[in-house]
Formats: sequence, C-alpha cells, structure tokens
Amino acid sequence: MRTKHLLAIRIRRAIACLILLPAWLFLGGCTRLEMGIEGTPTPDVATQATVAALAAENARQATQVAALQEAMKTLSPATGSSPADATPAPTEAAPESPSPTPSPPEPTGAPTSVADVSAVPATATPFPPTAVPPTAIPPTPQPLAVRVSFEPGQTSATVEGAVAAQGVDLYVLRAAAGQLMDVGVAAPAGSVSLAIYGADGTVLTSTSTGPLNYRGLLPKGQDYFIQIAASGPAASYTMNVIIPQRIEFQPGSTSANVERDVRPAGTDYYVLRASAGQLVEITVFSAASDTLLVIYGIDGTVLKSGMAEGPGYRGAVPITQDYIIHVTSHVDIGYRLNVTIPERISFAPGSTSATREGELDGYGSHHYVLHATAGQTMSVNLSSHGDSVRVSIYGADGVVLKSGMGEDPNFVGSLPITQDYLIHLSASAWAVRYTLAVDIPAAIPFATDSASSTAQQDAAGEARVASGVSYHAERAVSISMESSRDRVLVIK
Repeated sequence: MRTKHLLAIRIRRAIACLILLPAWLFLGGCTRLEMGIEGTPTPDVATQATVAALAAENARQATQVAALQEAMKTLSPATGSSPADATPAPTEAAPESPSPTPSPPEPTGAPTSVADVSAVPATATPFPPTAVPPTAIPPTPQPLAVRVSFEPGQTSATVEGAVAAQGVDLYVLRAAAGQLMDVGVAAPAGSVSLAIYGADGTVLTSTSTGPLNYRGLLPKGQDYFIQIAASGPAASYTMNVIIPQRIEFQPGSTSANVERDVRPAGTDYYVLRASAGQLVEITVFSAASDTLLVIYGIDGTVLKSGMAEGPGYRGAVPITQDYIIHVTSHVDIGYRLNVTIPERISFAPGSTSATREGELDGYGSHHYVLHATAGQTMSVNLSSHGDSVRVSIYGADGVVLKSGMGEDPNFVGSLPITQDYLIHLSASAWAVRYTLAVDIPAAIPFATDSASSTAQQDAAGEARVASGVSYHAERAVSISMESSRDRVLVIK
C-alpha cells in the first residue's frame, strides 16, 4: 500500500513537470533571444543548446510517466489482494484512484512546442534584398551652339569649320518673323547633313542629300539653330548665312532708294516683293565699273545673272513672290540702289484714255506704266502749277520717247513697238500737285485684206465709232453721220 502511495506521488510530480516544462522552456528561450538584422529575432548558440537539453529531459520524464502508469495498473484492486488491503484510504488519497485521475498531457506535447521554437535556424528568416537604384544613363551631350552675328551694316556672314568624325557642329542666330533667310553649306558630297529648326521645335529643313541649302520666310521671331553633322569621317565645310534687307515703298510711292557709304569690297543682299506682271526697274549707281547686279526669285528663277550685263534691270516679273537682289563690288566704294515698280494705267472697257491726279514732294517722283501696240499714237498731257514738273517717257526696252530735259511736259507720238511704256514725273525743289491725261486713240487701218481694226468693220469696209471715242486713221478717210441723235460716225 505504501508502494502504491509513493508511485502516485511520483506520478503527480511528473505530471506537474510536464505541465510546467513547456512554459519554462518558452520563457527561458525568449529571454535568451537576440534581435537580428532588420529586427528579426534570432536565437544565439547557447539558447539553442539549452533548448535541446530540456527537450531531451522532457522526453525522459515522459518515458518515466509511462512506466509508472504501467506499474499502477499492476497494483490496482482487481489483482485479488486481502481484505485488509480494502481499508479505506485516507482522505487525501482519494484522488489516487486511477479512474478519476485526469489524463496527463500527451507526452509529445511539450517537445512539440519546444521543437517549434528551437527548430528556427539563425538564417531561416529571409531578409529583403537591398534596393539598388537603377543606373542612370547620361544623356548624349549636345554641343554648345556658336552664335552667328553680322557685322554692322552687313546682311550676311560666312563661317568656315570642320566637324569631327560622327560629330555635330551647332550654330544659332536671332531673326524676326517674316524675314527671309538663305543658308547654304558647301562640303564634300555626302560628308555632312544640314538641319535647321527654331527654338520652339519648328523644323525648317533636314537634309543629307542633294544641295545643302535652305531659303524661305521665317514663321516667327526667335532663335534658329543650324546643325551640321558628320555621319562618317571628319569633314570641312563653308557655311553662308544671308538675311537680306527688305526694300519697302512709302505709302503712295512707286520707288525706293538705298544709299550705301563707302564699304569694304563684298556683297550686299536685298529682297523685294513684287506681283506677277508688275514691271520692276532696278538700277545701281556707282563709280566702280565692276559693280555687279544679280536678281532671282526665291523659287530660283533668275532675272539677272550678273554676267557682264551692266548694273541695271527692267522687266515684268513672272510670278508673285520675293525677289533677292545682290549688289557686289570688288573695291571699297559706296553706291545708290534705286528700285521702281510703276503704277499701271489701264483704260476702262470701251475707253481710249485715262486720267491720274497726284502730288509730288520736293525733288520727289512718281512712275506710271501702260501697255501699247506698235503704230498706235499716244498723247500725254500734264497740268501742274508752273513748270515745276518734268516728264520723261521711255519704253521697257530703253527707247527714249521724251527725255524731260527742258522740254514741254506734253507729248504726242507714234509708238515704235508693242511693249510697256513708262512715264516718269519728277518735281523740282517744291511740292506740287498735278493732273496727268493719257490718250491712245483707236487705230482704223481700213485695209480690205486685214482684220486688225479696233473699230468694228462690216463687209463693205465701213466702221462705226460712237461719239466721244478717239480714233486714228492710217490713210485718208471719209466720214459721215449715220444718226444725228446717237451721234454715230461712219468711216470708210
């Protein structure tokens, strides 16, 4: 009986150890944990050894409990002991009966809990990779732009350079809206490309083949960049940039003059706007006999090449556009450039005359032009205060009909060829008002084998002219009145 009692006490102690051991292992292990990188708990080596020893002890205690339970079964009343053994047990022994004793925890419970803690290796917690910033690719360096500047009073600049292999040369210049810019690059064929664009990104040209040039009106006032790039080996080049001076007429005027003082040998550039069919007269007055005049449209149409043709031009322009004027001198000398676009005189339908009124400033001038046919008779009459206005008349081919040198301001004469004729009025030192009348009567040849009559002829060779219409007969004619009321003349 005493043996049974001792076994029961040992069982209770073992059960208590099994119950308290997991908590003790947990608390002891927690107090020995250290903080690892990034705040992750990591047990040290000593803690891991302690936990392993306790786990082994716990397994040993569980084995002993199992053995004690087997021994208790052999001492139970069912084994047939004597009646003396049935003496009631003391009060405290009541719980020793095997049946009411609560089942102890599963022997593997505590080790399982301890194993969960101790099984975490020091390197089990994954650490996040260190963030590596992406490698920044540096932008391709752009070359510094070299500013192109014109010398005072000049309209062009020339730059000579050499672009490195696979390199880029960049230039910049400031220009105003509406200005005409002409850029040309001379380089070995296929060695460089040309691109021109505005500071706002507007591309004017981008070419690597054919002529490396650009000519056009600028869309807005800003900096414009000129890029010369080599796609292969290094290359030398010459760049010429031109921004011509625009020639404009004062309101009501038909001509303009540009005076240049003595200047270094070289070329000045001008630009003029003209409409299709307008007669343009351009003259350079200079003491230098080798002064050259070149005129061409922005479309490339050449009006004057400058090849030994003299410093003057007169003719009708083919289309409406800007026309560029070069004045070149090989010596240091000044000059005067005169540009004239006369006011065209046209007759109203059925009329043979026209009248113009105007006012000239002191030493001022005005130009008119009209088209007439060979053989027609033209009369020009000028009315003004005094004799302060001179009149000169000449054809587009240069034939002078009236020089205006001390002559009567009026003119009557037969026109030699079919062409434009210019009438130039010039005032003396005082301003003056004037009235100009131009009359070209209808010519009536009355040739039976000719249909070239400005009057309507019938089959009998007669022509009828309404009252108030001037006419010119090339031979003696007879005139009769067909109707006194309608005042129609019959000429034959």
